[in-house]
Amino acid sequence: MAQLNATPQHKRALFKRGFLKLAAAVGASLLLSSCGFTLPNQASLKETIPTINVTGDYHEPFYKMVVNRLKANGVQVNAQYSGYDPQLSDSIPTLMLPAPKVIDEVISVNTRAQSIENALNVSVAATLFIPNHRPILMRNSITRSVINKPGQSLNSDVEKQTVIYETTEHLADQLVTRLGYLGRPSDPNAAIPQPYELISAEGEYVPEAVNNTTNSEGLTLLEALQMQDHNDQAHAKSVSLDELNNGNQILNRTYKLPKVKPERLHHAAPHP
Repeated sequence: MAQLNATPQHKRALFKRGFLKLAAAVGASLLLSSCGFTLPNQASLKETIPTINVTGDYHEPFYKMVVNRLKANGVQVNAQYSGYDPQLSDSIPTLMLPAPKVIDEVISVNTRAQSIENALNVSVAATLFIPNHRPILMRNSITRSVINKPGQSLNSDVEKQTVIYETTEHLADQLVTRLGYLGRPSDPNAAIPQPYELISAEGEYVPEAVNNTTNSEGLTLLEALQMQDHNDQAHAKSVSLDELNNGNQILNRTYKLPKVKPERLHHAAPHP
């Protein structure tokens, strides 16, 4: 309403300000392009994960939201329903979607001990099974406050359900966005901590282990994860179950426990 009643001088000032902002944005983009700065390439979700199996609580709205968003990104989704249950595959990733967990807590009350404000915490814990890699747990939660209306329980319940539904939509968007991160290029120069670095104290000398990691240049994050897991399996030490299961030696009495003289910890001192 203020702009409709503005004077011609004020309108010209607003136009000049908007033109200066546009010119600054164009100049910044030209400057970045002239100095050789380019944004990193990122593969689309349908290129990174062309096909995916989705299982879980298929009757929940969260499950349907994620499936619809994956399909909207061009991903072929083999979704579980009452007559179809996709199995884990060695070539197709599988996303397991349990029902979201909702916690409703009272955070403020009035003088009559009636709740006037509640905190709704909606959390999800999806599991992504990638071929040739260990399962990845993807957690996220959002907390929103709701004002309760004493004496209008129906309106309060409808408002809570609406807030929960909207929060579930945000969680579905964030989950699909995190899946899209798997298509981003990995950093080949990122330092991976070695075991000796995690156990050594400051000033302590620990012999360095051999770094078996290979260069991940030109790989997406999904491919880098698979390569890292493959390298861990290739260079890890293997121990047979018989070497670990020494309990059978005790049960079969082939292992002799060392003889220890029992001593009571709490006893009266001898009288002098």
